[in-house]
Amino acid sequence: MRSTAILQRLIALAGAFVIPVFYYWPLFIAPGSFLFSTSGDGLKNYFSFLYQERWGDSFVHFHGMNYPFGELHLFTDGQPAMLQLYRWLQMIFPELDPIAFMNGTMLWSIPISYFFLFLIFRKFKLDILVAALGALCLTFLAPQVFRFNGHFGLAYFCAIPMIWYFILQMRSKLKWLWALFSLVSILFFFFVHPYLGLILSIFVLCEGMAYALFQKKGRVRSLILAGLVSLTPVVLFFLFTSSFDHHPNRTPDPYGIFTYHAKPNTVFLPNHAPLKPLVEKAVTIVNQTWEGWAYIGLGGLIFCVFGLIRIFRRMRKKRTWKPLNPSLPKNLRSALWASVVLLLFSMAIPLEWGLDFMLDLLPPLKQFRSLGRFAWIFYYVIGVYAFYILSLIWRLLIIRNKSILAYSLLIAFGVLYFWEGSVYHREQGVAMNNDVALLDSYDFKEIDAADYQAVIPMPFFHHGSENFELAGSDASRKLAFLFSMKTSIPILGGSMARTSVPESKKIIQLYGPNHFPKEIKKDLSDSRPFLLLFSLESLPKEEMPWIQKSSLIAKTDDYELREIRTSSFLKEEKTPFAADSSFVKWKDKKVFATGPFYFFDYDTLKSEQSQFGASAFSGKIKNYVRPIVLKRAEFEGWKDIRFSMWMFNAGFSRTQQEVLAEGIDAEGGTQRIAGGSVMRSRNIWGDWSFVEIEGEIKPEYEQVRLVTKGSRWSRLNYYLDNLLVRPTNVSVQMQGFETEDGDEIGMKDGYFFQMKNVAWPIPDSSLVSPLPQ
Repeated sequence: MRSTAILQRLIALAGAFVIPVFYYWPLFIAPGSFLFSTSGDGLKNYFSFLYQERWGDSFVHFHGMNYPFGELHLFTDGQPAMLQLYRWLQMIFPELDPIAFMNGTMLWSIPISYFFLFLIFRKFKLDILVAALGALCLTFLAPQVFRFNGHFGLAYFCAIPMIWYFILQMRSKLKWLWALFSLVSILFFFFVHPYLGLILSIFVLCEGMAYALFQKKGRVRSLILAGLVSLTPVVLFFLFTSSFDHHPNRTPDPYGIFTYHAKPNTVFLPNHAPLKPLVEKAVTIVNQTWEGWAYIGLGGLIFCVFGLIRIFRRMRKKRTWKPLNPSLPKNLRSALWASVVLLLFSMAIPLEWGLDFMLDLLPPLKQFRSLGRFAWIFYYVIGVYAFYILSLIWRLLIIRNKSILAYSLLIAFGVLYFWEGSVYHREQGVAMNNDVALLDSYDFKEIDAADYQAVIPMPFFHHGSENFELAGSDASRKLAFLFSMKTSIPILGGSMARTSVPESKKIIQLYGPNHFPKEIKKDLSDSRPFLLLFSLESLPKEEMPWIQKSSLIAKTDDYELREIRTSSFLKEEKTPFAADSSFVKWKDKKVFATGPFYFFDYDTLKSEQSQFGASAFSGKIKNYVRPIVLKRAEFEGWKDIRFSMWMFNAGFSRTQQEVLAEGIDAEGGTQRIAGGSVMRSRNIWGDWSFVEIEGEIKPEYEQVRLVTKGSRWSRLNYYLDNLLVRPTNVSVQMQGFETEDGDEIGMKDGYFFQMKNVAWPIPDSSLVSPLPQ
């Protein structure tokens, strides 16, 4: 018997390394030789960690992106808690490589997760072999595996099982010691990734409330303990960030809370082969939001259905709600109901039922928009529940001398999990096998870092505020991260989370025309020049002048390094304008045009905002609004059409809106002509963003209309002003606008400028009179 027990323990121990050995062995033994991802969020995660490790000297502040303002390291996915742990370990092990540490901690979280799941099963008195099988199966199908390609701070398999085990230990004699372990661990994970900390906190709170609900004695004590463990890290985290955060006005309403959530098909239906193609033969699986992936596996689904049938049968028989208190160990029962609550929350229930106003009661909760991640709790708990029931059936069969059937049942469930989960790990093992040499693929020795204040990637990218955004390109992002990591020169721009809206606005405004006022001017006190890092791709028209105004320093097959002075892009330039004598009187304006056009200043309407005038067009962001509809006679002979307009951008979330041009045929069919985003406009004048879209007019169009549409959950109005419509080859210039301070403003092809900056040419005699509207 003793030798059998030892063998069982050895088998259980070996189970922890099945996944690392069979799917990640080269990475596991040499974690410093690989990059798990070389693009997107993955490369950015490496950059945020490594830049701070090499060049940063603060736990809090990060200066590698968002120049000249910087950012909190926490909002760059830099895992400040893990970085601090690395620095402490490096004092003991000076040769410890940061890449090896990053990759190693993620990979070692797999066997550690197995270890805590095994201990959880043993707390519920499962046999050693059954506990080992359950732990391995749940680790196989764990949804965090998809975070190895990016979101490294969420890739730690062990976080949820570890905290759940600590919760179980909090009901032992040393409960206050385990409560302290739980509190410190949750706080640590908050500074690895805030989502992870909040998921764990809410799990502890919900589980504690459910435990107290089903408890006859000591309810208050249980609630107090759960409240202290769950809420203290939340309070400390928000006190810390609010104390050190000097970046103003982060968006209170980030996009996605009603998009990045779980759905029944992301939890109960497979998202990968081999089962997904089979299921799709019977059921159409659509729109499985990646953020909502928490598939419980076929084995978990079987016991989900089993549990529901059992509950409904007992309810029907006893005609009472008591069956909702199932015959389970009280610790498993409380975790089960807590996980159900979190599953509903992960599906935005009841928020999607018209109760979204509840978010206003807890504003910080809005920052955690990817609700689908909360379904991870349900994955683990329902998995433990499934194997607990399986173990009861297994024991019953053993008692009845049906050992072959008992072990066949265990093997069948093990095969189910391995069959589904192995696809995950084969896919990730291939995707993660990238040579670390990429980080040293460029030496950038052409420049001295001390000579420059920042690097500007071309095409430019800036992501994070969710109000003012530019995507750039994969190549420009990769080059910028590699360059900054190598040289210490910060990036003017970047990819972060919840970035300050006014800071983002200032940075993106920099790329508008030079005759626009540039608010960032006073923040650029450094006299050193900038570097342009051009990835040799096509550029937006707004960025071409930057290349033209810069001087070439170095060129390779992949990039150009160019130098540009601050004065080159901040100096106000004259705007070429038709001679004053060429303008004709039109309404209260003076106009020069080379062809037909329509112009709407909306001054006869009533609205709370206007750009240069009395009013503007207003509508609800959530509605499908048509500011203008043109009939065939009004665009007869036009081969194409261009809409130029100004959209109000002040406050938060007003720019989360699309502008579309649509063509309507005689049968009422709709075709999209063109589309644009207010958020991605770089032409910003004060509180207004310039949006321009254009496209072909087809002969079958009976109508052409402009359409605006934003989030269906928005409660805000939008404002549109000074809409100019004309064929793309028509130029329109106007005089007669005025600011509130009395400054004269002119307009050229939709763009505004101060009349004092006009460059008047020689009169042009070949003018076409405008078509007034």
